[in-house]
Amino acid sequence: MPDDARGITVVGLGPGEAAHLTLAAQAALASAGTVWVRTTRHPSLAAIPPGVRVHSFDALYEAHDAFADVYDAIADALVALAS
Repeated sequence: MPDDARGITVVGLGPGEAAHLTLAAQAALASAGTVWVRTTRHPSLAAIPPGVRVHSFDALYEAHDAFADVYDAIADALVALAS
């Protein structure tokens, strides 16, 4: 990817605590400067190294009544962040 290109890497935080993260997910989190998480109410957030900026989509849960709408809004936000 060119130096001026933007992109995203999507990493699943797993079903629960940080011990369930894959090695690939751990490596992606360790090399990230900024991480966007679906919610700050996830126990795997403990695996995000110090110094990595963490932002969440928690506000979208408050702004929408249905999970499908929340997930659509998260997808739209990620596409915007990547462009």
